[in-house]
Amino acid sequence: MAILNPVSKEEAQRYLRRKASIVHVADVCHVELLEAMQLMLVAFILGSAALFGFLQITMSR
Repeated sequence: MAILNPVSKEEAQRYLRRKASIVHVADVCHVELLEAMQLMLVAFILGSAALFGFLQITMSR
């Protein structure tokens, strides 16, 4: 990839560091969001299974 506008090496490194930190924060938030969604899904599945089992036991009597 060719660099069209010549900039100093320090400026380029500063830009890359800033961009990397923003990407890192976005990655961390994305991972936490996915984990929270996964935990909510597991809790919903377990809760519905427990409710279904409870209803089946009460209906069978």
